[in-house]
Amino acid sequence: SPGPVVPGPDSNLVNLLEEALANHPQIRQRQGEREAAGFEKEAAEWGRFPTAGLESETLEEGVVVTARVEQPLWSGGRLSGQLERTTAGEQVADAALAQAQREVLLATGEAFFETLRLTDRLAVAQDNEREHQSLLEMIEAQSAELRKIEEELADPSLYEGDNQDRLD
Repeated sequence: SPGPVVPGPDSNLVNLLEEALANHPQIRQRQGEREAAGFEKEAAEWGRFPTAGLESETLEEGVVVTARVEQPLWSGGRLSGQLERTTAGEQVADAALAQAQREVLLATGEAFFETLRLTDRLAVAQDNEREHQSLLEMIEAQSAELRKIEEELADPSLYEGDNQDRLD
């Protein structure tokens, strides 16, 4: 499974997709396989051309050099079959490259939008945390105020004057 490309703060989707297509190891591997298939096809095509050979032999009378040019007149379909096989190999390599590109683009797009979604969720969570912190500070301030009022109400010296007035 291809690894996703993680977007940075200044990334946009087009740049990330281009970067993934240019540098992803799976795509590079498939490009190498495609190139190798092309070389195999080229080698098979050279089988239709004449081949030249040169031999030398040393005899008592001197050196004998033999030049030879061979051209297959009929190969029983071997050359055509090899060319068809390498053409099919090239098409398979093209299809594998296209599939790898689709997979990498899909994974990169999914990672990009998942990162955006999680970034938005993080921002909402941070706003929520700030709001809760503000509410906590308000509750603590009200709680401190209530404790102060309760302490004042619990102080008996506040009521001594009232009780004296009622008794008089």
